[in-house]
Amino acid sequence: MVSVAQRETWQAELPELPAQKRARYEAAFGLSAYDARVLSDEKAITEFFEATVAAGADPKLTANWLTQDIAAYLNTAKLTIDELLLTPIMLAELVQLIEAGTISNKMGKDLLPELLTEGGSPKAMVEKRGLSQISDPAAIEAMIDEVLAAHPEELAAYRNGKKKLQGFFVGQLMKQSGGRVDPKLSNQLLNQKLNG
Repeated sequence: MVSVAQRETWQAELPELPAQKRARYEAAFGLSAYDARVLSDEKAITEFFEATVAAGADPKLTANWLTQDIAAYLNTAKLTIDELLLTPIMLAELVQLIEAGTISNKMGKDLLPELLTEGGSPKAMVEKRGLSQISDPAAIEAMIDEVLAAHPEELAAYRNGKKKLQGFFVGQLMKQSGGRVDPKLSNQLLNQKLNG
């Protein structure tokens, strides 16, 4: 006869089953059932996900990268996650740069191919390429002023009702900043300047 205490000890030593893991991912991290399933189906992906989160990355953002961009690359290249030069520490660093607003999600996607095939520090790549996102309102306002001053006819047309020209100004601002301005903040500031 096995005692209750012995049975509990054995159960505590058993590895977490995929169904338990899925439930934990949904409850603790707020992941969708789909993401939780994808991340718990394959041991190597589960370990990569957990190591990335343990390194300080946001679980939802990590899940998005693993189930979308990285999964697409693995499928196309016919590789397993163990064969990547990208490590959980590198992915965590990339996710943290996006979370902090240092780079945009799009910039992260631009860096990903090199990280997948060559590895390296996302932070060092951002610094080397001068990619950090411009989030200083004064710097963005100065760029907006330059764009508006360079296009007086379009500005007059906008103010006379051609509101579709806002996209033109956004494009000019992106061109001037090399796509580095914080999109949300620059849209707010551009709105104020155009309609002010």
